[in-house]
Amino acid sequence: MCKNNWAGSDCSKCKFGYTLSKGTNGTKICAKSAGRIKRKSTLRLTDSEWKTYTDTLLKASVTPSSYSVFMGTMANRETWRFVPVTIYDYFVWVHYFASKDNNNETPTCDFAHESSGFLTWHRWYLLVVEGMLREIDSKFFIPYWDWTNESSASDLYSEPHLGTAPTWDDIKDRYLNTTGSERCAIDDPEMNVKDGPFVNWKTMCTNMGKDATNGFLCNPNNETQRRPLQRCRGCCQVDDCCLNDGVIATGRQISILPKLAHVNYALEASIFDSSNWTTQTTKASFRNRLEGFVQPVPPYVANHRQHYIHNQVHIYVGGTEVPLSPNSPYFWMHHGMIDYIFEQWINNHLASGYRPTPAEADLKPLAHPGHNPEEHIVPFFPSVTHIEVFKSASEFGYEYEPPTSGAREDNSTSPPGGFSFTPSLDGSTKPVTPTNSSAKMNQPVKLTVCALFSLVAFNLAK
Repeated sequence: MCKNNWAGSDCSKCKFGYTLSKGTNGTKICAKSAGRIKRKSTLRLTDSEWKTYTDTLLKASVTPSSYSVFMGTMANRETWRFVPVTIYDYFVWVHYFASKDNNNETPTCDFAHESSGFLTWHRWYLLVVEGMLREIDSKFFIPYWDWTNESSASDLYSEPHLGTAPTWDDIKDRYLNTTGSERCAIDDPEMNVKDGPFVNWKTMCTNMGKDATNGFLCNPNNETQRRPLQRCRGCCQVDDCCLNDGVIATGRQISILPKLAHVNYALEASIFDSSNWTTQTTKASFRNRLEGFVQPVPPYVANHRQHYIHNQVHIYVGGTEVPLSPNSPYFWMHHGMIDYIFEQWINNHLASGYRPTPAEADLKPLAHPGHNPEEHIVPFFPSVTHIEVFKSASEFGYEYEPPTSGAREDNSTSPPGGFSFTPSLDGSTKPVTPTNSSAKMNQPVKLTVCALFSLVAFNLAK
């Protein structure tokens, strides 16, 4: 492991929140950064900041990465090999690898979703991606899409920003006799983005469901799986439960975005997660509320077949967003918002600690493999554990600028801090030491079968 605030696979980079400097004797050191990266709302971006965002992603999509990625059929070692990728395809592959069923012994190895590590996994993911993109342009930062603001979607999905694409009203006549996933079809050219900087953007590994069935890790360079960027807001139908206009419905399109009241319902939870640490976790879980498996309206039931807040936005966008979301340049903005909400919560509840605690992680029921506090966040290398990422954003050298104040869909007003979360008693949002960073923190970290395989594969790929 790297020492003295150094980081990276070869310990040549500085930790997040640190900057390369010269020590008193002229040697290179990593010193605490004087300022923080400021992540802004998409509605506050200047034309220059928008151009930096789009240009940097476009350059990353054609620039070779220093990493190779692993592919092949998991049950057949003769098919295993490493292939080169671009920087952006590497970002997509990391999420693809962490999210799919990729281990025969433990078939449900989703390291990134549907359990306790959802928020810490994605926080670290955004940090890694943002750091690599800042090596292309030091002015780059990940903005957040405040989808509780009624004007945000039309601004985001305009020709100069992410480009225009059809909505459900534009194409519904084509799908009147279809149901379910057919309405999210990624092969329909009518859903292609029509203009803007990403009009020629190509996605990768779009057969994710089929690959999971046969235990195959896709080749990101396979042109037959590359498709144009697609989007169709409000087109995707959820056969189970969704929320439209505040009404719980079955078999309807998700045609609206989450409301501010839904976000505040998530923020009201004082417990990070609760047993059984999955999508079936009780409604007391902040993580499960925000991920989208708890109804944010009465009767507030937790169910894995529901899609609210985080899940709701992905499905609302549709198109490329459904099979493998980081293929879409919008992904980072949505998860910037999710991380911003996480930051609001953690600044008020950090002392309550990551759940499950190390003691709870030894008991049944267990969190999913790779989600327990001392387990590695797969597949990142050098390794980092969930409890090491369960900290305020300031610890990693970034912060969030509050969103624009103004009218919302529910006619409320955004307060200066963004959301109407409950502040600490003294009015501060300073981080405090987690209560569950116990003596176990100094003991060797645990590796599940899934995580061990993933770390080995990822290390060899460098």
